[in-house]
Amino acid sequence: MGMASPAMAKRLNLWHQKFIFLQVIALCAVSLKLLLNSLSEVHTLSAINYDPKQIDGWQNIATHVLTEAEINQIIPGYFQDGMKQTLTQQAFTLTLQRATISQSNGDLKKYLKNYSDDLSSTLKYHADIGHYSVFTQDDHLTMMACLTASHRATVTADQFKVAQIKASFSLTQLGQWFINQENLIPHTCQWRSLSLFPVTSDSTETLLAIWQTLDLEE
Repeated sequence: MGMASPAMAKRLNLWHQKFIFLQVIALCAVSLKLLLNSLSEVHTLSAINYDPKQIDGWQNIATHVLTEAEINQIIPGYFQDGMKQTLTQQAFTLTLQRATISQSNGDLKKYLKNYSDDLSSTLKYHADIGHYSVFTQDDHLTMMACLTASHRATVTADQFKVAQIKASFSLTQLGQWFINQENLIPHTCQWRSLSLFPVTSDSTETLLAIWQTLDLEE
């Protein structure tokens, strides 16, 4: 094989220089990141405002600050904060619960076994929401999931892990990781539960609509 032409050699040399430049930039970025790690701790930020939510057509009648003991029965991890709201609309009662759980695997399967031996019977999927669970709980219809950093709903540990890895490639997540505000792959679940009583034929659609409204506000 003959030697590369001068033009080809010049292009190869230019690409080599660019590659070396990118390596230097990457090395500097990693070095700066390691320096920041040595100077400060990672601070996990809550992505939910725990002021009472205003939902069109519903009237707030009560609020309750959730406790660690209440949440630890539902999902593993370190409880940070949470709120329970009760709202009414004519003869209907809606219960909205939200909590932030750090260092979580997002797994709700153990809790859901209290309501169904067949997890697949409670699992649902919606293109705009993600994976969620719907089940009957004390004559209430309940919709529940873990929200990831990208506001995708998940129910199992595998779903949560995949969604969180995808979220880590966003510019926002990379930026927060670089300035030590988040882990590169976050492990914070924004747990949400909606319960409606009494149950009617269109209760599922009602919960879905409210869920999507909450997503738009957060």
